[in-house]
Amino acid sequence: MTPNPPVRDWGQDYPNYPPLAGLAQPGIYLILPELLPVSRRGRGSTLVETIVSLVLLSGCLLLVGALLQRSNRYQQKSESLLEAASFADKVMSDVRQWARDGSNYDSNWAYWQGRQVNEPDYPNLTAQVDIQNTGLKVLSPDKYTELAYAAPREILKGSVLVRVQAGRDLTSPVGRLVIWSLIAPPSPVSAGATIVVNSSGGPMVFNETRGFTATAIDGNGRQLPHCCFEWRVHNLSGEASPGTQSRDGRSYSIVYDQTRDDDDDDLTPEVWASGTVSVEAEARIMGTLVTGSSVVSLAAGP
Repeated sequence: MTPNPPVRDWGQDYPNYPPLAGLAQPGIYLILPELLPVSRRGRGSTLVETIVSLVLLSGCLLLVGALLQRSNRYQQKSESLLEAASFADKVMSDVRQWARDGSNYDSNWAYWQGRQVNEPDYPNLTAQVDIQNTGLKVLSPDKYTELAYAAPREILKGSVLVRVQAGRDLTSPVGRLVIWSLIAPPSPVSAGATIVVNSSGGPMVFNETRGFTATAIDGNGRQLPHCCFEWRVHNLSGEASPGTQSRDGRSYSIVYDQTRDDDDDDLTPEVWASGTVSVEAEARIMGTLVTGSSVVSLAAGP
């Protein structure tokens, strides 16, 4: 059998508090914290802790405020750059639209060189257009392969490099946005396109070699310098042999070296194959095959 716990007097444990009736009975009692005594040293520690907590809380609030201010500043800068990018894209689109006209594209681009643009939809923003280079060339199949040859093969000629700057202050790099674009020549119009075969000189004499070039012109009358041609010689009343063709397919030659039997003269069984031949050049313009030709006279023998 467990003995009862010792009985203690309330006044003995807590002499500063008035005695409580009924606590002199055996048992275990719960003493509420608010009834416990608090020393002066404990009250001082609580005050110091409160002050330190307030200082830490104030520092955190200041830090959060600074972060919010920095975030707001970056958001404004981002919105300004997005607006400048939109304005620069619009100006570049206007330049491309202007360049779709073949006469504009073939000009010296003085209309846009150094021009500053302002739009009501983009207040406080200014865009400046600079033409960096005209007549750029694209080589096929690639630049370093073609540069090994004396006459590199071009597949695109006349591209223009354009720079557009947009921002509130174009003299400062802060908040200024720059975009670049390579603008190609206008797309050729296949309807009404022609090919002109060029040659010089009169009738060819025997054993003569003659060169030919071709020029492609689209339906708008604009010359297409980047066309490649397929060549052939078509014998009409005379006969000639195919010569050589350049690597880019833009020049061709024929040789007047053919003879034929002369049935009217038994003493001279073979004579020069005089008469006419047709030199033809063919190119594909926007998916349409276009052919041009030139008729050449071959002189008769003595």
